[in-house]
Amino acid sequence: MGGQLQDGLIDVVAFAAGVPVPAVSQLEVQTDIRILEFTEAEQKKVMDAYPVSKFDIKAATYKSLKNDARAVSMWNFAIGGCNLDTDFVYNVMKTVLDNNDKMVSIHKAAKSTVKENWDKNTFMRFHPGAVKYYEEKGIKIPANLK
Repeated sequence: MGGQLQDGLIDVVAFAAGVPVPAVSQLEVQTDIRILEFTEAEQKKVMDAYPVSKFDIKAATYKSLKNDARAVSMWNFAIGGCNLDTDFVYNVMKTVLDNNDKMVSIHKAAKSTVKENWDKNTFMRFHPGAVKYYEEKGIKIPANLK
């Protein structure tokens, strides 16, 4: 799609990806692009209709952004079966969330893969191993999500 945009075959690309998106960074070096943002009303409408959260793309993310851009975020979730061992899930949570610097070294989007974002899940039940991890960190998971 980036190539089609650059060649003028399409005018707009909408996508979901972790920022910074390499294709966007490459496009803005090769051609003039404009990143469109939601109005507050548009953002609210999308958030009310879908399990997404408010998200601002920081101006420093892309050269073509002069100010932060209002967007929405579809959070990544690791999903596992109920029959997964509680200790296994707990250890995966601990490995990933207690080592954010290592995760960020792999992909910058991992900056938001932190325990403080547990509340972005408003609809899916947490595995008992995840509940154990979060509660160990002082985070109380609501009963309807256990």
